[in-house]
Amino acid sequence: MDGRGKILAEIGSEPVSGFYLRPGAERLIERVEAVGGNGVASSYPPPSVSSRDGVQPAAWPGPVIALAAAAESLGWRFQLAYASGCMPHATTGRPGAERESFSVQFARGGYQGYAIYAGKAWQSIMVTGRDLPPFGKLGRTDLGAWLREPWPGGDVRYAEVLAYLDQQERDRKAREECNRGVHDSAVLLGRVFGMEVAGPAGVWCRRCEHGWVGDPWRKPKGKGEAL
Repeated sequence: MDGRGKILAEIGSEPVSGFYLRPGAERLIERVEAVGGNGVASSYPPPSVSSRDGVQPAAWPGPVIALAAAAESLGWRFQLAYASGCMPHATTGRPGAERESFSVQFARGGYQGYAIYAGKAWQSIMVTGRDLPPFGKLGRTDLGAWLREPWPGGDVRYAEVLAYLDQQERDRKAREECNRGVHDSAVLLGRVFGMEVAGPAGVWCRRCEHGWVGDPWRKPKGKGEAL
């Protein structure tokens, strides 16, 4: 089965773990099971609660209820699912600490998808449809817009989502460079305020919002940022 078929199958029958595993995670788990933590073959621990068991949690998180209510108000069919189990480490594939997950599955017309909430944050959102390739880059705000009006395959909105995610990543890396003392948005204060600067010119970084005279500001190691 190709990747699209797997995702469509998972949307129709949510993964036992309660999460849609990112591509490659299955291979990580298989490797861990084959080798084991101490060199001995072992089985990946099954979930203590499967999303297929129909178990109800003590309480559904507010964001999950809000998403379900929003989907229902827009004419989507939905169902909630709860699971608890160990998720694989993103790099090694080894079982992590057990965690609860709460999912909302929704469908309307030729479109369907799911959103999974765990650790007080949305961990995975996937949407797809008959004329829409599987797309897993939406944030919660984007999903709200998509539920109001699904974007067909090839729509420019997907390009916009990918573009601003790319910009966010570039901004994050640039901010890390600021912490190291390399500032891509530094300006002389005299130029900012249109006045002559007496003595050593002060510098201000518009990205990290730190100023200095002399050596560029950098984040102290092991300490909070100095203002």
